[in-house]
Amino acid sequence: MTLESVVRRIEKKAQEVGREPAELSLVVVTKGQPLAAIEALYQLGIRDFGENRVQEVLEKIEKSPKDIRWHFI
Repeated sequence: MTLESVVRRIEKKAQEVGREPAELSLVVVTKGQPLAAIEALYQLGIRDFGENRVQEVLEKIEKSPKDIRWHFI
């Protein structure tokens, strides 16, 4: 599944329930993913990432672009 296909599905479902797609945020979960995966998605425009392990997120925050919005999930 590509990022583009995920975004299209979100947009379609939002419209089906009467929501504006621009009101929604896609948060990509990075549990167990290497920094390279985060960087690749960042290059595609993703800025919201989620983690559920403090140890993992601290390292990723330190090594990632500063405009990423991290969510503790």
